[in-house]
Amino acid sequence: MGNTVNIIMTNEDTGLNTSTSKTYFNAIDKAHEILECDRDLAEKVPSCVVVGMQSVGKSAVLSRVSGISFPQDSEVCTRVAIELRLRRGQNHANKPITIKAGDAEVVQVDKTDDKAIENALKNAQMKVLKGRQFEDKSSVKVMKEDPNVPEVTLIDLPGVFFAKSDDADDLEDRVKQMIKERVENDMALILHVVPVNQDADTISTWRIVRDADKEQARTISILTKADLALKDGKDILKKRIKKIVDDSKSSECFVVHGAAKDFQSEEDQLAMVAGYIEELYLSHRIKVGVRELNEFIENRMFEHIKEKVPEMRQLLEDELQLCKVELEKVGREPITPLAIALRDSQSMTKNLIKAYADFMSDYRRLVEGMHKEIYEIEMEPLGIINANEAKNKLTQNWQTHSHPITVDCHKHHILALEIKKIGEDSRKLINLPYVGKRKELEKWLHTFVDPLKKILKKFVEDLFSAFNHSIIQPSLEKGLSESSKVLMKTLAMNIGKKV
Repeated sequence: MGNTVNIIMTNEDTGLNTSTSKTYFNAIDKAHEILECDRDLAEKVPSCVVVGMQSVGKSAVLSRVSGISFPQDSEVCTRVAIELRLRRGQNHANKPITIKAGDAEVVQVDKTDDKAIENALKNAQMKVLKGRQFEDKSSVKVMKEDPNVPEVTLIDLPGVFFAKSDDADDLEDRVKQMIKERVENDMALILHVVPVNQDADTISTWRIVRDADKEQARTISILTKADLALKDGKDILKKRIKKIVDDSKSSECFVVHGAAKDFQSEEDQLAMVAGYIEELYLSHRIKVGVRELNEFIENRMFEHIKEKVPEMRQLLEDELQLCKVELEKVGREPITPLAIALRDSQSMTKNLIKAYADFMSDYRRLVEGMHKEIYEIEMEPLGIINANEAKNKLTQNWQTHSHPITVDCHKHHILALEIKKIGEDSRKLINLPYVGKRKELEKWLHTFVDPLKKILKKFVEDLFSAFNHSIIQPSLEKGLSESSKVLMKTLAMNIGKKV
């Protein structure tokens, strides 16, 4: 494979005891697998998530780290998370890669057959999707045991993209919400893939990650596309690198060439970038090459797990104790429907308040979109005033302005005068039907109201859809007890049968 990483890490290379680290990683993987369907419990397990915009080189970075040829079909990769489990061992050189789609059977693939791996990964993602556009409750699990990989588990989250149609708006919002929930979890390390061939202010994941990890204590920045950024010139590239490092605050950043074939070619192709980093006196913060990245994330993830395991254990034990308390009540003191409803309503209220606050940015986007569409409604003058006379008066009054009168400006002026005239001529029609009495008013209103009606209808539909998806459904999911959820599912099934 072109992007295979030829590196053998020994205990001396990493400073880790392989058997000990493997025990920790395997235990965490098992916990993820068992608790995957319960998001509240799954959030209590340490993890390392990979986030970034679509097409910033996330798949290429993972290919360099793992030696696995990941498909880079954005239409598939943006919709399903991939849990990549890498385990190092001297006796696993010929062991096949295993791929599991959700709860489906494990599929074994020859690790040297790149085409077969890509096809197996695509098939696994389609199985998880089951015809849906997006899936955030299940994932594709990839396991590779090999002497040439770091000991680590990485969860590659769907890439954020810009919706190109109204139908894609909802999918874009769901992807952002999934990433937001994962990176806000203190149990998660964050590998943030950032392209340096574009300004940081244009990268939507930048704010998501920065808001979730204020001190950047959990964030590791991976800079990609440096080879393309060289075309923008030395000064621009150095400015972007410095801004990313200053804004990120993260203690470690890495520059990785996703298309490099091996360590030497990567070092050669990024030599100029490494020189710029030295000129900025940032070589202590920014390391160049995937070799450095592999060693760092293995050590950092292992330390993170060791630090968080006691907390995870306590949280899970607390959940277990709560379950025992609830089980002891069964058959002894039945919980009344009113008590369940009261408890659920209190929980839902808390979740609704938080969800509503998070929804404000989406609400603003919808309102601004509606405002723009209303402003762009095309209206032609009705011809009920003297256009030449109006133009001459406007020209006389415009002499104090520095810029000339545009065609649109003149048109808007005529429309404003016509509105004024219609209003003045129609005062006697107040509280009386105007139909048939003022033809100009009737024509003008129909011309404007018809497109306005469509815009407002679309705004209301989009608003309620977003409100339901971003506020109501998450609050129901998080606020309802399991018994209430079962009851709702039963009612929905019964209603479906009757229909």
